[in-house]
Amino acid sequence: MSDIQTNPKDIKFWQDRVAKSSGSSIFLPEELHKELKEIIKIEDEAFQISLKLAEMQIKGSTRMNDLWLKVREFLAKNGKPQNWIDELGLDAVARDNGFFVVNLIEKNK
Repeated sequence: MSDIQTNPKDIKFWQDRVAKSSGSSIFLPEELHKELKEIIKIEDEAFQISLKLAEMQIKGSTRMNDLWLKVREFLAKNGKPQNWIDELGLDAVARDNGFFVVNLIEKNK
């Protein structure tokens, strides 16, 4: 049987690893554990927020793409069949003032 520890959940594993590191690993001083735990909690919370933000961004952009498809279908049915190659954009100034204006930029113009 080998006396080499292979379970990273066991303190002996980490004691052996630190001891064999030739000084390139150390145990964090006990007086800094509380601060590190607080930082880890903040990082975990930030990660959860970033997951939620990523989900919101993907869902929002997917819905926006679906909206643009509906706008293009509307335009095609109402005399603008070339809109499929045009660029569409929501006018930011109008939006900021409570209006929804779609700007059409015709291809090659």
